[in-house]
Amino acid sequence: HDGNSTFYVLRQLRWVVLGLVAMGASALMDFRLLKRLALPLMIATVLLLLLVLIFGQENLGSRRHLIGTSVQPSEIAKVTIIIYIAYWLSSKGNRLKAISDGLAPFGVMLGMVALLIALQPDFDTTALIVLTALVMFFIAGADNKQLAIIVLLVGLTFWLAVSNSDYAARR
Repeated sequence: HDGNSTFYVLRQLRWVVLGLVAMGASALMDFRLLKRLALPLMIATVLLLLLVLIFGQENLGSRRHLIGTSVQPSEIAKVTIIIYIAYWLSSKGNRLKAISDGLAPFGVMLGMVALLIALQPDFDTTALIVLTALVMFFIAGADNKQLAIIVLLVGLTFWLAVSNSDYAARR
């Protein structure tokens, strides 16, 4: 980089400043706005995850980026899934313990996002999102039986995906 020894420090510093500005703006934002935006954000994120599978540029055996390397939808999904699941869980109340109102829709929703990210393949991000969602589900009031079912299914699915993936085997 033209002999500039501070290139990487300055680049990281720009991202730190941008992150601090975003954090400050988020702290000032009315959280009820996120409640209204949860579903549109989730739909947009799923569409971006689909677009990256169709139009994303392949790099080192994975397809994770749109528009060069500047947009990585799985990173957006990390934040979006937290916002959406928080909204979804808060809307369930006591019905969360019912299989039809809690476990089944939660599993389908989380499974859809996890599958789209795992197909890139990005198993680290998939595991992080699934673990975060499971912790949120537990804290919201899911019972131990529901959690045991989900953990068993997630573990089996993750093991099958990783053991049958050439990308994961190379890593």
